[in-house]
Amino acid sequence: MILGVKVKRPTKTVLVQQISEFLGIPAPSVANGSSVESAFLDTIISTLGSSSAAASTAYRKVEFILDLLGMTYDPFWDTSEATKTGGGSTVTVRAYSRILAALTQTPRCFLLSVSDAPTGAKWELNHEEVYRYDDRVTGRLSLNDAGPGSKIIYYATRSSSVHPMHFIAIADIDYILYGWDGPWEARLANFQHLEQPVPIQKVEIAGRNQQHAITEISFDTYKEIVAAGNALSKNPSPSLTGIVRRSRDHLITDPGRDLTTDRVASTFAPNEMQIEISIPIELPLGYIQLAEPHVPTYNQSVSEVSVIMQESSRSGIRDRDRNKRAEERAIEIAIRALSSKGWQLSGDKQKDGVGYDLEFKIGTRVLHIEVKGIQGPDLIFNLTPKETWRAETDDNWAVIAVTSVLSPNSFQVHFITRERLQIARRTILGYRIALDSQLVE
Repeated sequence: MILGVKVKRPTKTVLVQQISEFLGIPAPSVANGSSVESAFLDTIISTLGSSSAAASTAYRKVEFILDLLGMTYDPFWDTSEATKTGGGSTVTVRAYSRILAALTQTPRCFLLSVSDAPTGAKWELNHEEVYRYDDRVTGRLSLNDAGPGSKIIYYATRSSSVHPMHFIAIADIDYILYGWDGPWEARLANFQHLEQPVPIQKVEIAGRNQQHAITEISFDTYKEIVAAGNALSKNPSPSLTGIVRRSRDHLITDPGRDLTTDRVASTFAPNEMQIEISIPIELPLGYIQLAEPHVPTYNQSVSEVSVIMQESSRSGIRDRDRNKRAEERAIEIAIRALSSKGWQLSGDKQKDGVGYDLEFKIGTRVLHIEVKGIQGPDLIFNLTPKETWRAETDDNWAVIAVTSVLSPNSFQVHFITRERLQIARRTILGYRIALDSQLVE
């Protein structure tokens, strides 16, 4: 017999207390309106061994923390940033839930009822991909709070034609559309039928009402049911990346990243009214020698499980699709920013490999602009050898970097001259090795 307990929906107060206990930091005060003091987010950042002077708002602090944990910030669910007013600086229960899940590597887990009977068929035409529910469904708030990365077990109800009253399949939550008002669609990933459906007689969940379509359970109970079904979950551990496991070269699949990015890009097209940019009247001339590159140092952990860089070098997660979207949005913002100052786009050089992306003209002046789309609030980006050569030798070359580029409205545009790059810290992130095949045994 598998024994479990229905998990009560955790409040924001409970979540921040659990985060505090895990990190060993003081628990913050929580106001009557469930507002957590912003300083708590600063404490999390510093406890994770980082700092961000650029994260000046609650939105950017949440974005920064989730980025540190290898997760995608979602302005539609994690904060109030994507609301019509874009104000309030509200950090939601979901944000704290995701932070806790990532820190502890413990996903939230749910039992979801399904049926192929006529009453349920209108909702469940393709329940291997989507689970649909509305504001009449008990348990919806907990599922919405948990969001991407959560794990589910399907329970076939009494009215099902196949394996009635059995736990029949597992999946992960990839994203939940559309917002705080229903109906909702939980998009699924890693769907898998249990090889041996588990009868309800073998599972007792204290406090569960079988009439309720959604019930939260513990991760331990989830694993027991999966084991009883003789199914090895494709992702038995959380589909979240912890900070120790995260590295610059670690390519991850972050739940919900693509839908989040697409929603921001389609819902919040940048306009000139949002963009502030200052372009110097004169750019630095002549050859500029950039600072000598810094070689990072490392140490081996006691358990020899990971090698940790001694000095922080947050270069972002290698996610080509998301990085491409960020770059495309940054290009759009850069064009709008310069156009608002009277500059005309005279050449798109993105595919030419010349060491910059865009050429602009105004009168006799020319700008060679390299565009950087930065997903976090910090001005940290890479330069290729050719871009470095431009930075040292091209009088017309400059960088437009857009930080928090995937934020609906809070992105910032930075015009960076070669002179500023001269004093910037450069860190070596890799080496390209070429061996003479005749010398290789």
